[in-house]
Amino acid sequence: VWPTAAVNYGLERMNAEVAAWMRRDKLDAEEGYATPPFLAMGDGNSVMWNRQLSRESYTNPIDRFHACNMVSQALARIGAKRLVVGHTPQMRGVNCECDGKVWRVDVGMSSGVLNAPTAVLE
Repeated sequence: VWPTAAVNYGLERMNAEVAAWMRRDKLDAEEGYATPPFLAMGDGNSVMWNRQLSRESYTNPIDRFHACNMVSQALARIGAKRLVVGHTPQMRGVNCECDGKVWRVDVGMSSGVLNAPTAVLE
């Protein structure tokens, strides 16, 4: 479902709602403060926590096919060519999947993660 669900929800809408939550915008006296949309941060399948496109390798070609098909559809809907993902350190450094449509750029540079050397996607 993801990232197609994010596209259907609206990327601008999701960004605006997350930004309002991060700024701690006050909604009104009854509602309190802005909260992040569930789709963005709610669970393991949310945009922030989903690792589906960050796997360094797929367990079988069918999983890879479905992931690449899903990302191709989502990119086509928003007129984009590539998706850059992070938040899951890549043991072999920056790499790509789905014929260059998904770039995985988290290399674990933080000393609290892998203390890996700096890597850059140009």
